[in-house]
Amino acid sequence: MVFKRSLLWAQLPDSSLGVRHRFAMPLNVWMIAGNPAGLPAASWPNYIRTGLSSDHRAGDFRRPQEPEVVRAGSFSTEGLRRLGDWAVSGRFRYRKHADQNQRWGNTADPLSGNPFVWADEYGGDWQRDHIQTEVHAGRVINDRVTGGLSIRYDLGQGARQNDPRPFYRFRDLSLRPSFLWQLSRRHWLGVWAEYRHTLEENQIGYYAIQTPQLYRLRGLGTFDRSPVVSSDRLVTGRWFGGSMQTGVRLDHNRHLTGMVSVHFGSENTGEGIAVERPNGRYEERRWEGKLAMDWMRSDGLRRLNLSASRRSGDGTDPIFKAINVGFTRQEIQLEVLQNRQRTHSARQVSAQVGYTHQEAYNILNQTNWAIHQVHVRTNYLIRMPLRGRWVAFAEPVLAMVYAPHRSYQALRPTELTPLLVKPDFSVRSANYGQLGGEAGVDCRLRNSWLRVAFEGQWEQPFQGIDDVTGHRSFSSLSIQFFH
Repeated sequence: MVFKRSLLWAQLPDSSLGVRHRFAMPLNVWMIAGNPAGLPAASWPNYIRTGLSSDHRAGDFRRPQEPEVVRAGSFSTEGLRRLGDWAVSGRFRYRKHADQNQRWGNTADPLSGNPFVWADEYGGDWQRDHIQTEVHAGRVINDRVTGGLSIRYDLGQGARQNDPRPFYRFRDLSLRPSFLWQLSRRHWLGVWAEYRHTLEENQIGYYAIQTPQLYRLRGLGTFDRSPVVSSDRLVTGRWFGGSMQTGVRLDHNRHLTGMVSVHFGSENTGEGIAVERPNGRYEERRWEGKLAMDWMRSDGLRRLNLSASRRSGDGTDPIFKAINVGFTRQEIQLEVLQNRQRTHSARQVSAQVGYTHQEAYNILNQTNWAIHQVHVRTNYLIRMPLRGRWVAFAEPVLAMVYAPHRSYQALRPTELTPLLVKPDFSVRSANYGQLGGEAGVDCRLRNSWLRVAFEGQWEQPFQGIDDVTGHRSFSSLSIQFFH
């Protein structure tokens, strides 16, 4: 088959390492662009992975709408199976959160980019239950064409445990049909299109014993507020996207792959049931491009990866009926990676360097800020056999973020400017270092593996800018079963 011969152009000695660990595998259109038509030619083996994990995140180095402490437990299972010309991949994850001391965010995600957020001045502890499900399938149609389809459905709900007892529930459905053409023995072309529908319902005050002030945030310090006994809000979104991918096999050992994708859509927010009151319209645009080169060797691979992205959004104010708030984020990153697999060990080292430019503005408050950041990161992953059936692995990570230039202006501040806008800018533009990694052991059980792993991370801002202090830590303990 020309199609399979060309795309399955190289294999590593132990392809299961790409599943059990984060060892890079030969590039595939599924891996670089999420095109399910590339699943039949992916280098991953058939597998099933099931696991339990417990996470803890805490610290004062955080944005003002983030919880002070996050405790979460999750169950997940995923796998890949090939059945003739078909390849099917699926994933299910249930995650339960117990968040402490979250303020100014009574929605599912107050940091999603949509500026129209419900809030109150109390804050408190939240209980959340979220479920993620996704299925991807690809089928070889003939020697030169494959088709694919991805379906993802996320849902969840959460409630704060104190008055005015805000509550949310959301549903998020996306469909992605795709195709992949083998143009010649060396060239291929892939495309996918995506439709996504989002819905979030908010309630407040239904089980409260007091009449609080409800804040309707509308941008960088812009808001209106009023007493509320009980109220409902509905946020509906429609999103569209598309992508084109191409690749060329330069020779037996080198493969060049490129991808570009675009997304755009909007969310409409309305309050009330009998009579709906507009709460704002948010529109967003995103594009992303990637270019990667693989060099295959008999014992591993080398990769050079260049990526760039841009995301922008703006909000139409429900009172002024015009765009009042907006933001842009642009990023470019270069990554160099090399791994090596031997009979009894495997190693991988990677380094990334990137530049990010962010801007935000609010016309009514004459507030705007800009941040230029440089970020570097290095990972070193090693896997070493121990005695008998045991294998140890470790991956230390070191990173740093530095802002050579930043600017902030708030000419017409409101009472929320020093509480939300300035602290958020200070954290987002802070210089900080990050130290972390993962370590654990695998135990072979005939044709399966059992893993116990610990992951940790420490973020520490450097002193001297806006008095940003404290730290942020993350720890996770997981048990996974691979078959």
